[in-house]
Amino acid sequence: MAHKGKASSDVSFNLDDPAKAYTNSSAYKKITEYTAAARSIHGPDYDPRTDNIDANTVMRIGQGKKHGRYWIGDSVIDTASTPTLSQIRAQSMTASSLPTIRSWPSISQHRVDTLQAQVEEANRRAQELELGLAAEWAAWEADKLT
Repeated sequence: MAHKGKASSDVSFNLDDPAKAYTNSSAYKKITEYTAAARSIHGPDYDPRTDNIDANTVMRIGQGKKHGRYWIGDSVIDTASTPTLSQIRAQSMTASSLPTIRSWPSISQHRVDTLQAQVEEANRRAQELELGLAAEWAAWEADKLT
C-alpha cells in the first residue's frame, strides 16, 4: 500500500480506492474478490477490515492451499480448525448456495489481465487525445476562415 503512505503509517485497505492506490495490484484483486465472495455468503454488511477472515471462503476462492499457504491471510488463519479442501467439496454437494471452488489463477493470466487493462487505458487516452486534436483543428479551421 505504498502509494497510500509508508508501511509503518496507519494505512488500511479501502474498497473505494482504485487499484492504482496500492503497490501490489494482485493483493488488491485478491482482497476485492474475497470481499465479494464473503459478502455473498455473510450478507452485504460484511466488512473485511473489521470482521474475521472466513477460512472456508479463502479455501473456496483459492482452491485450498498452494505450496502450504492460503490464498490470502496465511498468517491469521488457524490451520487446525480450517476444513480441508476435500471436506469443503463434500459440503458443497449439499449446499448449492455457497460459492464454487475456483482454480488458482496463474501468474501468466494475471500478467495478461494487467497488460490488457494497460492497453485499454492507453486506447482510452489515445481516443481522448484524438477528440481533443479534432476539436482544436476545427477551431483553427474556423479561425482561418474568418
